[in-house]
Amino acid sequence: MVAPASSFRPTLLLTRPAAQSQRFAQDVRAILGADWPILLSPMSRLDMLTTTLPLDGVETLVFTSETGVAAFLRLSRRRDLRAWCVGERTAQAARAAGLPVVIGPGDGSRMIDAIIDEDPQGVLLHIHGLHMAVDVARKLTEAGLKARGVTAYDQIALPPTPDALALLLGGSPILLPLFSARAAQLLTRLNPLPRAPLLIAAISPAVAEAAAILLPARIQVAKEPNAAMMLDAVQGLIAAGPP
Repeated sequence: MVAPASSFRPTLLLTRPAAQSQRFAQDVRAILGADWPILLSPMSRLDMLTTTLPLDGVETLVFTSETGVAAFLRLSRRRDLRAWCVGERTAQAARAAGLPVVIGPGDGSRMIDAIIDEDPQGVLLHIHGLHMAVDVARKLTEAGLKARGVTAYDQIALPPTPDALALLLGGSPILLPLFSARAAQLLTRLNPLPRAPLLIAAISPAVAEAAAILLPARIQVAKEPNAAMMLDAVQGLIAAGPP
């Protein structure tokens, strides 16, 4: 979708960790213009954990985030293990490190199905954060595969910045991309709940469901669970005009 020609210019509020928010902000401004109003208010911080990776018998790594890749690279010098990656962005990080990559369909549930269909030999190791949308190792084990998981990082919740809180409690529409169910859940814990009309771009139906308690003025689910389709969803919300 091309950038919409519209006088409707709601502030884009980005709540992902700082690096991911900054990257998405750059992508948005490349399409909508350098002067588009954007407010960064990370509502989580990624903290790497010191842990041991149980690599005995492991032939395949499973990554559901770029952070999982970064955690593995920090904890191990092995670069010969196959890496199932949830989507292209995660695959880019693994490929850059020299890992042989298999690219999944973009979300954890569908990647689990793809791995089960492949029926790989040896142990699969899912490197994940403390908060998981899906217990990948458990699902794979239930399907008859040898799998285990290791918690290699934590996602520490952060409060919204004062500017973000004022925006959420105000009356102006907000563009709000949500890339995970937990991102939605962190917003639902605010007291009071946001009062501003929320125009939510959800990366998946599950995220849209988690965001329902926020009573969004409008919600659009990305056609595919990736950053490009989230950009498309954001533009669709703008093109639809004020709620």
